[in-house]
Amino acid sequence: MTQRKATASIREAVGDPPTAAPSTAEHAELAPEELRRRIAETAYYLAAARDFAPGDPVQDWLEAEVMVHATIVENRK
Repeated sequence: MTQRKATASIREAVGDPPTAAPSTAEHAELAPEELRRRIAETAYYLAAARDFAPGDPVQDWLEAEVMVHATIVENRK
């Protein structure tokens, strides 16, 4: 599976990311360890979705960060 398809599958599950990441204040009730765990898990699934083909782990992390933040904000609505 290509990274583009993997990203599309994950976006279907969590929705499109916002254009800018929410401020830290919006996540004040979420422990930093839990936020990091969620981001790491999402980055892992991004890599798994492309069958762990070589990629950019930093890009995976950044994309996962945006996706997790978007999910948190969406769950507040």
